Amino acid sequence: MLVGICIYGLIHYHIIRRLDADVDSHLHSPQHRHDENDSDRIQIDRKLAHRLEIASSIDYFACCGAGHRFSKLADAYYVAKQLEFTVRVFFGFCANQEVFSYLFGPRPLNEAQLVKKISAGFRTGNDMNIIPDMYIKISNEVPGFKKITRYGRPSYANTTACPCLDTGGQRFYSDIELFTDLRDNRFRARDKVNAFRQDLFLGHTVIGLHIRAGNGEEGDFVTKNRTIQDIDRWCISMSSILVSLSKTFQKKEPPLLFVASDTFSVVSRLRTMLEGKMEVVDFQQDRIHHGEGVMFGGMGNVNNNGDECKKGWLDSSTDMMLLSHADVLVAGRPSSFTQSLPMTLTLSTPKSERKVLKSFCEVDPDATTFMCFEDLEDWCCNGNTSFSLHTIQKCDYRRMPQVGGLDLEEHSKQLKFRPRTFDGCIPTATSYTDCLPYEMPDEKSLLKSRKRQILKKTRRGKSD
Repeated sequence: MLVGICIYGLIHYHIIRRLDADVDSHLHSPQHRHDENDSDRIQIDRKLAHRLEIASSIDYFACCGAGHRFSKLADAYYVAKQLEFTVRVFFGFCANQEVFSYLFGPRPLNEAQLVKKISAGFRTGNDMNIIPDMYIKISNEVPGFKKITRYGRPSYANTTACPCLDTGGQRFYSDIELFTDLRDNRFRARDKVNAFRQDLFLGHTVIGLHIRAGNGEEGDFVTKNRTIQDIDRWCISMSSILVSLSKTFQKKEPPLLFVASDTFSVVSRLRTMLEGKMEVVDFQQDRIHHGEGVMFGGMGNVNNNGDECKKGWLDSSTDMMLLSHADVLVAGRPSSFTQSLPMTLTLSTPKSERKVLKSFCEVDPDATTFMCFEDLEDWCCNGNTSFSLHTIQKCDYRRMPQVGGLDLEEHSKQLKFRPRTFDGCIPTATSYTDCLPYEMPDEKSLLKSRKRQILKKTRRGKSD
């Protein structure tokens, strides 16, 4: 017992000594690009693989809509970067397949940081330079982050009014690293995304438009006044905005509109209204019937029809990736789906490589006017939350670390020793008392494992 307390005390001291680095250079750097990610791993040998497996982790349990899950995952990833932990992600199951590992592969996030640290330890003979065999379980909301409200700032205003100063640059850098890795290295449908871009985006200046209209969704979506009251009038106004926006493009390439929406009737309306003005395309997919809501639900709760469920997740994620490749991204309606991966990657594309400098735009609720931004700092410091959200909520969907940085001491208090108890593990599809291993198994492996467990229980029963 005394040994355990001493070990915990040493770990606790090690964590709280990690102060947030100076972030000013990141916040004011023009691209916030990341040149190292998990795909850069050299082939992992057995010794390194073992160290990774015992490395401490954040076990993150996601909830709710797709955009919400990615947005909160970015919070968890930021914490992991500060603690030098990996991130094991649980989105729920499609039949026997865990969703996140189906979309982005079986290995935990942030391994590259740990590989670098472990390798350095090997070189110096320090075999224990990582915190081993501990975990923090986090469900949905990640502690230590604040909601932000952007008020804009006139040119003469004090820059301290910006809600993304202090730790903002470091946070943006972390988000870019995570989302770049997911999109460019891990996403299982990268070939489909690239083929779609090659066939339809090439030779055009692409406007990516995301419209979260609800498709008849009720509950919180209606309560928060997120529905479009008059869809026809809104589409007419949006069409006018898109034409006006396209006239500002410097390139002579024809504009092309890529639309991602949970409500296909909006896509077809815009295609009709913009005929002869710009081509309108969407990613062909099996959609939920008109007026029947959306696919994703609460904690671990996804559509459980295996193949249909996996395809739904894959199609929605493909829309997200395609939006992030647009030359200018337009948030037709405010949504965490847009403010997570697509906005982050669009606004972090090197400005020298862009066709449109101000590459992310927000639209007011009635689609009568728009505001555009050229990087993440511009969006956070010069944008205004009430411009697009004033009838819905007071804060943006994106959150930032508390002023002064994360309280790593508070996070360290949540540390638990492995092995995980049944209430602390990422469960299998068939049993909440069985824990998934460090590297998420695929559906076939889970089924084989389940059959072996049943066989063992059957043999025990016979022997008794």
